[in-house]
Amino acid sequence: MGTHEGLVHIGEEDREGAKAQLVKDWLAKLVQRYNGVSGTVYEPQGQDELQLIVTHNVDDTSGIQRIPRGEGIAGLAFERNALISTCAYHLGKERRATPRYKFVDGAATIAVPVHGEAGRVRAVVGITFRDDMVMDDSQLVAIDRAAAALPT
Repeated sequence: MGTHEGLVHIGEEDREGAKAQLVKDWLAKLVQRYNGVSGTVYEPQGQDELQLIVTHNVDDTSGIQRIPRGEGIAGLAFERNALISTCAYHLGKERRATPRYKFVDGAATIAVPVHGEAGRVRAVVGITFRDDMVMDDSQLVAIDRAAAALPT
């Protein structure tokens, strides 16, 4: 950090670290608010890939750092530009996903695209729940709206 006439200048690394912490804190509150157990936030890297930005209660991120468009629940949400859910109500008994994606045993998961300028996906927010569950449309809409408040 440098100073100039009494002003403190924050370096780029400090700003990025502060943003990551802000997003991490926001994600923890979102997961808790909807009784989830873990969460993720991805940002697009070009047109075809998502990069993991922050997690909450995720122990091993080695296989989820980069997600191709259309793979896994986050990749499907990115590709389709729509909320994707493995909750019983939303997908029924089919529980379809791409071959690479592994469902968390007994757990429901949702992935929500967050939109920025011109309706482009600026992030995908994911929440995993402890058990498979039934969610009605009003619950999914509420989570979708809450995810839209992702700090920039």
